[in-house]
Amino acid sequence: MKTSKNIAILSIVVATKNRSEYLLSLIEVFSHISDSRLELVISDNSDDKNLIVSKSILKNSHLSLIKYCHISSNISMHENYLNALKAATGSYVMCIGDDDFITPEIKVIVDYLESDKPNCIIQKENLRYWWPDVQHKHYKSKYSSRLRIPTRSTCAGNELKFSIERSADALEECLLKGGTEISMLPKFYHGIVSRVLVKKIEKEFGTLFPGATPDMSSAIAIVLSCDTFVSTNACFFVSGTGDNSGGGSGVRREHIWKIKDVPWFSDKFIKAWPDSIIDVACGPTLWASSVVSILKDRKRQDLLNKFNYAYLHAKCAHVDFGLIPIIIAFLIKKNHNHVPIILVLSIIFNYIKFLLKRFFSLVENIMSFYFSTTMHYKYWKDIKSPIQANKVLSIVKINK
Repeated sequence: MKTSKNIAILSIVVATKNRSEYLLSLIEVFSHISDSRLELVISDNSDDKNLIVSKSILKNSHLSLIKYCHISSNISMHENYLNALKAATGSYVMCIGDDDFITPEIKVIVDYLESDKPNCIIQKENLRYWWPDVQHKHYKSKYSSRLRIPTRSTCAGNELKFSIERSADALEECLLKGGTEISMLPKFYHGIVSRVLVKKIEKEFGTLFPGATPDMSSAIAIVLSCDTFVSTNACFFVSGTGDNSGGGSGVRREHIWKIKDVPWFSDKFIKAWPDSIIDVACGPTLWASSVVSILKDRKRQDLLNKFNYAYLHAKCAHVDFGLIPIIIAFLIKKNHNHVPIILVLSIIFNYIKFLLKRFFSLVENIMSFYFSTTMHYKYWKDIKSPIQANKVLSIVKINK
């Protein structure tokens, strides 16, 4: 592990495998944001022993704020993240994907960390970038090389705001949405968490990732371990979607597996899959399974009673029409041929809401292809790299 003597305030943690084309851009962005309070920690489980990334880092020895480790033996995604976290020295940690990247506004966040010392901070607005290689199932290359800026964010020229949020409210919102959404929760992945809270979670749960999916399982562990957290409209990172990623698979609607075929699942997670969720792994069920399994393990029946299974079933049907017969068969079997009419009506009601949401999303997508501004976002096209994206963000802010 290449290390530095610097003691960071914030460690930005990345676990990667066989995706050096994204990782190199992330490193380039980090090197342009010069701040000794930051460190970038990379755990690389790539197959190729003669890695482009390792050569690049060794060549750029002046990048003393980067820690890089290559693990040649095959390990799980959980283990890859844990390996990176072990090497992090910051008072705060933040996990991002190798196709994500930070913005210069991260410096404002570090200032806030030093002055107010919160448990956790999340970015309220979704600043997003689609890499040039992205191919949508329906829109093909129209999604590629696009930067989406939320109109309510500081990147769009709005005043910087920090708000105190109640963990109980965030968790209840997640449960009402069937454990299928994570944006409202305090989290490691795309969030910043204090080292003090990390140690508390390790002590209470035995691991930072107590469920099948590292992002949702760690978010549930955090929300159960702190009373409040902070949200901000500052856009300190960009959520990237590359073609060779989970997000890219989602864009192509390829995010569906049999449970035994999930790439990172061990026997432990297969056995722990809740019997209240269909035996199909897709975006909604993967997150929901982590929520339900953790709450069951913690014996939180009071919270499980609030879990909205109708919302979950409806969202699965919305994700892929082919799941509808599976959902129907599952409900009939689970309810011994007597599916409650209230459950059926609730599923139909939620499904109609998803159809309406899809319609309005379609309208917004079409508008975004022809206009640079919609009701909630500003779009920039032909953005070929994260470096270019950050330059655009700086220009937009200055012009405001």
